Amino acid sequence: MSKTDGLINCQVIHSEIVTLIALQYANILVNSHPQIAQGVQNHSYFRTNPTSRIYYSLLYIQGVCGTPEERNCVSRIVNKAHRGVRGRNYNAMDPKQQLWVASCFFVATLTVQETFFGLLDEQLTEALYQDASRFGTSLQMPLEMWPESIHKFWEYWNHEIRHFEATPAVLSVARDVLYPHNLPLWILVASPILRIFTIHWLPEAYRARGSGEVRHLYEIAGTFPGCSGTRTLSDNIADLKAAVASNQKGTPPSSNNIAVMMANWSLAPKKFPDPQSIW
Repeated sequence: MSKTDGLINCQVIHSEIVTLIALQYANILVNSHPQIAQGVQNHSYFRTNPTSRIYYSLLYIQGVCGTPEERNCVSRIVNKAHRGVRGRNYNAMDPKQQLWVASCFFVATLTVQETFFGLLDEQLTEALYQDASRFGTSLQMPLEMWPESIHKFWEYWNHEIRHFEATPAVLSVARDVLYPHNLPLWILVASPILRIFTIHWLPEAYRARGSGEVRHLYEIAGTFPGCSGTRTLSDNIADLKAAVASNQKGTPPSSNNIAVMMANWSLAPKKFPDPQSIW
């Protein structure tokens, strides 16, 4: 369930294992921004180690959706990684680019909710939208940069989508995201399903209603090896809390601390790269 007693927020939705399906979609959206795609092409290691990239993306999502301490923990990791991601026309510390990334996380979150768990009314959609501002404010994006309402947001979103150019970097990153290599077998088996969802949702099909077939795919997702329903992503919130508690006040987490955060997750990489190179 993604709604509990009328409560709807990013943490509730991202506690579901189906979040994995939307991660590819979110990555395609994020990298439709030419400057971001250029930065990813020049600096990211996701082509050679996509498993770690998936892991740290979900780590960031879980941390941002958690307590202030957890949010600060993952924000320090990402900020450290972002400092070196800059070039002639891109800068990972740019609040405008972070606004776009946060917007994509919101759209992906809303897509998961409405596809698998049901449409939201206007009030709940607005509540989820306001909660999603944390994806940007946890970094350098000031809150006043976040469009003040969901209606203003869609104006911003549609304007950006219409004006983005399909640069070689955008196309190259999109191809690598849709057809990844060096992944665990169960993800490779599921890749065609992920592509179906991603392509179906682009660019505005996130409003598509979840059919019986779609819901059935969600039900059988737990049958893939390493993806059992006995441990969902929400269980890793406890790992994150333990890792934050184990750190001295004001001390950023080390690679070992990161490993503790989600050590029981089947996708967690066996060898953790230095936090500075995680993006």
